[in-house]
Amino acid sequence: MLRFPWVRLMPFPTRLRAKISSRLSHPVGAEIISAELLDVPQAASLEISFLSKYERMETKGEPYEILTVLYTPWELHDSGWRIWVRPVPRELKHFVKEALTAEFFPRIRQWLKARTGANSRYSRESCGVIFDERHEPMFKWRDRNRLVKVNASAPLERQRLAGRVRCLAESTSAAPDGEPPQLRAEKRGTGE
Repeated sequence: MLRFPWVRLMPFPTRLRAKISSRLSHPVGAEIISAELLDVPQAASLEISFLSKYERMETKGEPYEILTVLYTPWELHDSGWRIWVRPVPRELKHFVKEALTAEFFPRIRQWLKARTGANSRYSRESCGVIFDERHEPMFKWRDRNRLVKVNASAPLERQRLAGRVRCLAESTSAAPDGEPPQLRAEKRGTGE
């Protein structure tokens, strides 16, 4: 995981750490992000924000960005290089962390190195990793507004996780009467 294990690393500054539900977890921390992006030209100016996952009823279960790297022009209030990290379901944290470190941090490093000179007031750059916990592929790479589907896990692992995600979605979805399926099944088993 750490590219230079003998170096004591000072993590990038954390600008914000939002409170999140106990069922969620941020897939990577400041130490991993800092270690993975240590050699990019923007390393001295990167700041990390750990955001919450805000969902409305209409967007529940929809794909969302779990890791965003962006540059905003200097004339704006919140200018500079930023990394935004959003949480994932706690039981998928390890799987998402592995996908980020194996597949996406190398892409982010390459993307940042290609944008070494992005510091003008007109240049706005962003890339991100989109996570879809219900559909295949589970990860997509976004460079500006262009999406690229990425199969970041072995087929058997994807099938196993897709089954866990389906079970999770079914256990949290409510019936028209408001009862979760798990509770209805328990009632049926006891004869009620």
